[in-house]
Amino acid sequence: MFRNFLEKLQSASHEKKKFWMILFTSIAMVVVIYLWLAYFNNLVASLSRPSTLAQAQDKGVETNSQDFSFSETMKNGTAIVFGFFGDRVNDLVKLFEKPKEYIIKP
Repeated sequence: MFRNFLEKLQSASHEKKKFWMILFTSIAMVVVIYLWLAYFNNLVASLSRPSTLAQAQDKGVETNSQDFSFSETMKNGTAIVFGFFGDRVNDLVKLFEKPKEYIIKP
């Protein structure tokens, strides 16, 4: 069956070959992305759950459920990352608010 399909595909027009190539590539990409996300979800949930939970609570993110899904994990991680960068931006703003004060360490 598969061999017949390949033989028909070899003798098909260029447009048909391009269609099948795009279809199979799309299917392969979806499968790979799904497997990667499932692996990433398990990795993040199992390795960083206690520290992510504590950091998320420190940042004020609600963590009511006991189980972390991929979207909850990404939301909490994003809140932590943006909180970190927000703190750095605030430090930079404070530097520009007082431009005549310099800290010089020998």
